[in-house]
Amino acid sequence: MTMTSSSSERIISIYLTLAQYPLLQPRIRELMRQRLAKAGIIDLPKLHHEANQRALKTQEFEGISDPINQESAEVWEYRRGVILDQLTDQYFAYNLPYEELSEIVEQVLSERGINGHDAQIDFNPETAPLELLFTQGMTLENPEEDQRA
Repeated sequence: MTMTSSSSERIISIYLTLAQYPLLQPRIRELMRQRLAKAGIIDLPKLHHEANQRALKTQEFEGISDPINQESAEVWEYRRGVILDQLTDQYFAYNLPYEELSEIVEQVLSERGINGHDAQIDFNPETAPLELLFTQGMTLENPEEDQRA
């Protein structure tokens, strides 16, 4: 996959957003994968297969020549999970707009009884990707009816 600067910015936007919700990331990514599958962008079994293949490659990169004896099942599952998360973020960034991630985050927050509109993402505007800046700017420029006063 060749990344353009805009796709790089989209991945960074996703990363920065998910960093705000460390314990909710698994649920958010699960919904991201469901949204990708529903849109016909990925097939979940193929995505898991791709994650396994890439995880095997990372073992090679890290000098593991005998994975069964050099790496425990727990470490393998962690490795595979990290790769699956990276692939999820990449596929989402390449194929779906940031607004869909915002909807997913709001859904997950509402499952916990939190109003997603009240939970604004903290970020440093000097280092934030343009898409995240524009999204935040639009939120501030066009507040909800009850927040306009």
